Amino acid sequence: MEQLPIIGSDTRLFVLGVIHRDESGHELLHEWMKRIKPDVITLEFSNYRLMFRKERGAELDENYFFVT
Repeated sequence: MEQLPIIGSDTRLFVLGVIHRDESGHELLHEWMKRIKPDVITLEFSNYRLMFRKERGAELDENYFFVT
């Protein structure tokens, strides 16, 4: 059996959940992203959401923020 690599003790995992209709959600998420400065971000969404994003992505990008 192959052995899994050991992850360093300084490794941290954050799981953030959002309520999509929460008016303060955008600000809270932005503050968390600035605070934890993640190296990797993953998203979970449905096939419907993927299709919707492909069709209206450029229009939606105007409302997104980017943390640098």
